[in-house]
Amino acid sequence: GLNDALRKALKAWREILLRGRPRLITEVIGGPSDAVIFTDGSTSDTGSDPKIGGALFAPWLTAPTGFGESVPNALVDRWMKKRSRITFIELFGAVCAIAQWGTTLTGKRVSMFIDSEAALDGLIKGYSKSEEACELIAVFWQLVDEYQITVYLDKVSTDSNIADGLSRDRQQDYVDAGWTIHRVDANDIVGPNSQFEKYRQTKN
Repeated sequence: GLNDALRKALKAWREILLRGRPRLITEVIGGPSDAVIFTDGSTSDTGSDPKIGGALFAPWLTAPTGFGESVPNALVDRWMKKRSRITFIELFGAVCAIAQWGTTLTGKRVSMFIDSEAALDGLIKGYSKSEEACELIAVFWQLVDEYQITVYLDKVSTDSNIADGLSRDRQQDYVDAGWTIHRVDANDIVGPNSQFEKYRQTKN
């Protein structure tokens, strides 16, 4: 039978299909991606102090760009249960990356790399055993649909994840290397007054 998490995932995908726009078919099939994103999430050794990071490479940018932020406590309590907190943080980093750069990636083909197998698996399947994770996965695909992004998801090893330092308060290293570092307000994306939260409340 259907458990609560699967019901939530099916409901979210139904809304995406009903409200989403048809995807444009590009004239050129195959070839390189228009842009590449790396995302990461981290916590302290005790599982507290969650942080996220993201890095974007695109030929139209004068330099690579990234973000590194702490996740607000209110959002931790709302979304991230202790038993699988790092998975939620990794998912949240991916959500914030699409929300942060969606306007510049509209209509583009994007390769996105994540070093968490659990988060990657949930995003690819569009489903997780956790209800909270299902909600974050739904936010990700709602944003992908909103910005009409064609996204390819794959795993990157932790040692090769260039967003790793951004989720561990080493932003200055990137600035010194010529990167542009932006702020991301997580509350704007899924906080209590965000458009997503208002939408979620009307659908629950």
